[in-house]
Amino acid sequence: MSLSKKLFLAEGIQVPCVNLPAEAQLDDIHPWAASLSSAMELVSEGKSGAFLYFVENSDQLKSVRDELKAARKQKIDFWICYPRKPFFGTDLSSEKVLKLAKKVGLKGRAEEVLDDRWSCIYFSSRKTK
Repeated sequence: MSLSKKLFLAEGIQVPCVNLPAEAQLDDIHPWAASLSSAMELVSEGKSGAFLYFVENSDQLKSVRDELKAARKQKIDFWICYPRKPFFGTDLSSEKVLKLAKKVGLKGRAEEVLDDRWSCIYFSSRKTK
């Protein structure tokens, strides 16, 4: 199955990515480096089904989780992408991302692996399998 299908994204469209790292391998997804505000705008306009937000550690996630909560209140779907241990010396894991997100009322809906270095968790009002 293609990565775009796993991430509930239409094939062949550009996907806004915030803090897009050069080493991320996104298979059939066409990334577009964006700020959080432009990523939210593109999703709210229906130009993409969701955006990808890359964080390398818990401090980065803590610094943006209120803004991500605001995105969810606007019914904007997104994926929080975090390094798989041991890459980048991260302190994140799926459990820690979910715990930090839950502290501001965000609930993860699905989890996927992007590549050998990155995983991600989906935040949406959409029901997933």
